[in-house]
Amino acid sequence: MGQDVAIEFRNVSKRYRIGAGQGSLRSAISDLFSRRANKDVSQDDANTLWALRDVSFELKRGETLGIIGHNGAGKTTILKLLSRITRPTEGEIRLHGRVSSLIELGAGFHPELTGRENVFLNGQILGMSRREIAQRYDEIVAFAELGDFMDTPVKRYSSGMYARLGFSVAAHLDPDILLVDEVLAVGDVNFQQKCLERMTELTKCGSSVIFVSHHMDAVRSLCVRCIWLDRGCLKMIGDTSRVVQAYLDDVEGYQIAYIAQGERAKPITADLVLETVIIKDADGNQCNQFKPGDDIVIELHLRAERPISTPYISIGVGNVRRDSIFLASMLIDGETPNVLHGRNIIRCHFRKTPLMPGNYQVRASVRGPQGFGDIIRWGFVGAFSVSNEHNDFIRIGQKPSIVHLRYDAPVYVPYSWEIVPKDDCYKH
Repeated sequence: MGQDVAIEFRNVSKRYRIGAGQGSLRSAISDLFSRRANKDVSQDDANTLWALRDVSFELKRGETLGIIGHNGAGKTTILKLLSRITRPTEGEIRLHGRVSSLIELGAGFHPELTGRENVFLNGQILGMSRREIAQRYDEIVAFAELGDFMDTPVKRYSSGMYARLGFSVAAHLDPDILLVDEVLAVGDVNFQQKCLERMTELTKCGSSVIFVSHHMDAVRSLCVRCIWLDRGCLKMIGDTSRVVQAYLDDVEGYQIAYIAQGERAKPITADLVLETVIIKDADGNQCNQFKPGDDIVIELHLRAERPISTPYISIGVGNVRRDSIFLASMLIDGETPNVLHGRNIIRCHFRKTPLMPGNYQVRASVRGPQGFGDIIRWGFVGAFSVSNEHNDFIRIGQKPSIVHLRYDAPVYVPYSWEIVPKDDCYKH
């Protein structure tokens, strides 16, 4: 182990027993003398939950590590293991330095004590002397912005006040390792920004930070490396931008699948049936994977049981955050067919689509003559994805910047900058 390593997390697994068998004291004592008590602990049953499975990583001094994943993925379990609130079932954890943590709202606070008393209590729990805590007390209070409430019992604090004092204490009592969970989400935006800036300051002074959050922008701005957990397993570890992008792609794919189950385009009558939707590239090949700037062709295969005159068809492309990013609609351009009868193919060609990498949904509808009345109600009909494998769409220097822009700006429009000479500024 090098001198610069703060945390060693080696092949760690954590198992919990759930459900039956955790009831009364009598049943627990009985289990000591039963076969169940002698059962091989390596065997799983219906009451076994593996919160973590064979997870390994290292954290260096002065480094920030983000941990992301769905609820129940094992993120908080890692923090509880590092805080020694619980012990691993398997594996080894080594911590090199003083650990300060904020992993549960109000953890480490006694509700009957005042804010002032809890500051000194927390500091002593961390092994600091009363004199050392007193030297930092004014700084803690100023950061938390709770000067008027420090002599009030914390049981009267709001959740935001708890979070402010808890973080301020954890981040100002000389931690070598700081563990922060999603509890910062209860604070206001300005305080969250203060916390991120404080964590950055700590890393510059040599402290190591592990940050668990569902706020991807915060993870990207703070963390150099990132872990993606999925159902207790380490799915990906590495550069934060790449890990966050992979995670968001996965989330988007799941959300689009969910939308597909509940919001499909629905026929109002049996007169018109949407048999299938085919997505193609510019050469007419069926395709669901595109690059930024590619042409995308969407075909609606319709079967009309009786003649339907001048139907108005609309097709929209959107991500899970927007119903449509761009839209083709015969209600706008008026290019409606005179009549639909029997089998029909309606093809819409979107040229040079300026989509950022990500997953996208296709929606469609058919309305009656003059655009009145749904024949097929607006809804989901298909999906495709846009990748940036060749990194040839947008660059900042030699580094692709798409991962930072994809959700703030779902489309890219070519542009150019001009820096007006200073002397010319006075001419306008």
